[in-house]
Amino acid sequence: MVYRVTFDGIDILGQTRETVLIDPQVETELNDAGSFEFTLPPFHTFYNSPTILTSDVEVYEDGKLIWFGRPLDIGTDFYNQKKVYCEGALAYFNDSIQRPATYPQEETLLHDFFRRLIAIHNSQVPENRQFTVGEITVTDKYVWRETDYENTLDCLNRMCLDTDGGYLLLRKEEGVNYIDWVADMPDIGDQPVQFALNMLDITQKINGSDICTCVLALGGVPDGEEDRITIASVNDGSDILESSEGIALYGRVTKIMEWSNITDPTELKAKAEEWLDSEQYDHLTLEVDAAELSYIRGIYSPFEVGQMVHVTSTPHLISTPYFSIRAISLSIASSEMRNAGMT
Repeated sequence: MVYRVTFDGIDILGQTRETVLIDPQVETELNDAGSFEFTLPPFHTFYNSPTILTSDVEVYEDGKLIWFGRPLDIGTDFYNQKKVYCEGALAYFNDSIQRPATYPQEETLLHDFFRRLIAIHNSQVPENRQFTVGEITVTDKYVWRETDYENTLDCLNRMCLDTDGGYLLLRKEEGVNYIDWVADMPDIGDQPVQFALNMLDITQKINGSDICTCVLALGGVPDGEEDRITIASVNDGSDILESSEGIALYGRVTKIMEWSNITDPTELKAKAEEWLDSEQYDHLTLEVDAAELSYIRGIYSPFEVGQMVHVTSTPHLISTPYFSIRAISLSIASSEMRNAGMT
């Protein structure tokens, strides 16, 4: 596995004393900016060159761009080593503001709203922080949206991902930043994570902090009405939807969920049922340390965030067809995948 790191197009990672990076670590995660951290020794040829926010940082794996972003924090320790922390390109959307605006449902398609947010962002930032909208595979439909002095990243999370799901994928082609909004991550990795093969460590977690067994679903405000809709009219008079299986397992835990783009009670109930039965539950999360085999055995492709991978460990009683890689912490000095969060 060959890695390359560039700052403003200049290679800063090499095999000589003057181009060594100490503990270079890439963190990638679905729908998150991720990060790249490393330490520059004082004899590094690039020691005096990094500048926060303005520089462009890129990390390549065997010629493929796997992460790009910008320096956010640079500090110097007792030994004059510079510790550089870089944030991923998704954080560029923190640099722009969405001013108050209302997007009426009768004339606003979801895809057009997404493109509008990106266009407004592009109008406020320099060219190297702008994005071209690429592929959109989430279902298009008419929606009601309202912005009110929020940064663009908050708007993308609240009014795109939280309401309609999917994943924001960033890529760069011929110097142009692209953003895709895809409904699914269909990629199935051919490299397994297997005990006695490449699994170095594993931790299993069950997280109950977000579990909800009863949901009060709130929709939008229909035309001509003053109040937001609930599911009471289609749920035997109750505005709360219950999961009998969830209550049996965890007791009654009630939370409010909002889908402001839905103004039909039946559709709202269906959405609440879908969320209550499946989307909210991540029963098992694995944190795995695994050796990257793709550079040893050419038959495997590298691990990537979003891939579905087969995880097998007989001593840990794990033999599930596929887990989705939600996050990867990669040491590019050793090709070790650390703390790969899988659900």
